[in-house]
Amino acid sequence: MNFDSSIKSPINDALDIVVNYNPKHIGTLRDPLKLEKHKTQLLIVLKERLINQKTLQKTADILNKSRERTRQIEHKLIRLLQKKMKGYKDEQ
Repeated sequence: MNFDSSIKSPINDALDIVVNYNPKHIGTLRDPLKLEKHKTQLLIVLKERLINQKTLQKTADILNKSRERTRQIEHKLIRLLQKKMKGYKDEQ
């Protein structure tokens, strides 16, 4: 096992990206409550859907959203992470 503190975890990097994310939609940027809600939704989808591998329905129930809306949030999150995390390509 390597405990070198200079090696970053992809999960921690993804969390940092979401926490520091500033959307381009000006209405969301001007309203701190909307911005916080938006980031919270992204974090929930990251944790439940991508890390814990929960179903779309279970994640939608947690968010109190429809499956389709949850899928849209997931898609947005994946695009954001792909754009910001270019060094973490799957090597299968």
